Amino acid sequence: LIAGYIVIYLKQLSRKVPSSIQSVFPILIIPVIASALSCMIMYYILGIPISWFMGIISSSLMQLEGIGGFVFGAAIGAGMSIDQGGPISKAVALVANGLNADGILGPAACKMCGGMQNPLGVCVAQIIDRFSGKRKFTEKERSTTASGLVLACCYIQEYAIPFLVQDTWRCLVPCMLGGALSGGLAGYFALESPAVHGGIFVIPMMSNPMHFIAFWFAGALLSGTLYFILRKPVTEEVDNLGNGVLDQLLS
Repeated sequence: LIAGYIVIYLKQLSRKVPSSIQSVFPILIIPVIASALSCMIMYYILGIPISWFMGIISSSLMQLEGIGGFVFGAAIGAGMSIDQGGPISKAVALVANGLNADGILGPAACKMCGGMQNPLGVCVAQIIDRFSGKRKFTEKERSTTASGLVLACCYIQEYAIPFLVQDTWRCLVPCMLGGALSGGLAGYFALESPAVHGGIFVIPMMSNPMHFIAFWFAGALLSGTLYFILRKPVTEEVDNLGNGVLDQLLS
């Protein structure tokens, strides 16, 4: 944005200089001066308060635990559960990964815990459906349960997308609540993860692996149970139509 305004100003200035110099502006003067001024403004003017602000945030997060940790972790977990690997989840993951790179390892654990419970929660709903006799999932959807469990263990949230697209609010709300519970518990108990991805393969690296597994399952049980309760029974018409996104993935 800063560079853009500088370029606009220099382009206006180029119209006032002699014609012999105008040809140099777009290929030399504008890019060099705009880049130099942008870098100096960012480093010497904006960089100092931003660095100071980030230092305050980092020191606060280092001491965050208890109720404050639960709220922060719940926000991360719920954010990771909104669009299942989409732009919102990516933005939340970017913040958690950046803090992890600075040595603040708690947000990464909240992110993984909140994200991994989503596909597992959908599988839990399907497993409940098998034993309840309510038939809220089609046979084709229930045939993906085993694959969903594998994807959940590998931290691949995208398994939940076909169900989110087909039944948005009934799937979204339980997933966000489950993510908030998993992430919040991870934040409350100050769980830490040096890894930002990897699923069950990096659980041994956690500060408390058993806590991670318990929080992951707790969120999945909440989201799966709520999703099963909210989901409507499958009618013959719906069964014939199928799940468009899921059908494309399976084909």
